[in-house]
Amino acid sequence: WQHFGLRWRLPAGHLCPPVPSRINYLLWLEDLLRLRPSPRADEQAPPPPLVLDIGTGASAIYPLLGSALLGWRFIASEIDEAAAEAARANVALNGLDDEICVRFTGGGGGGGE
Repeated sequence: WQHFGLRWRLPAGHLCPPVPSRINYLLWLEDLLRLRPSPRADEQAPPPPLVLDIGTGASAIYPLLGSALLGWRFIASEIDEAAAEAARANVALNGLDDEICVRFTGGGGGGGE
């Protein structure tokens, strides 16, 4: 698949995300973040948001879109090992390894990786 300058592959049995609604959600969050007070002239601008995506899925669609289109950084967690591996592959396919960290968190709630 390829949309918005991003590419991704989905393993059999994993859902294909509705991309436009995902972008709308990220843009809504960006609007909310813009409501924060601007830094004073003597203050540094805040760094790009660091977002936690719980249950990123095989596509890692929120991290891919948020990093590529908005410059955000992500920690993407996933309890399904195959989905986490596919998400890592999709991040690498788009050269976003420095902006997105995919973590396999295991199915038992005890944390993985």
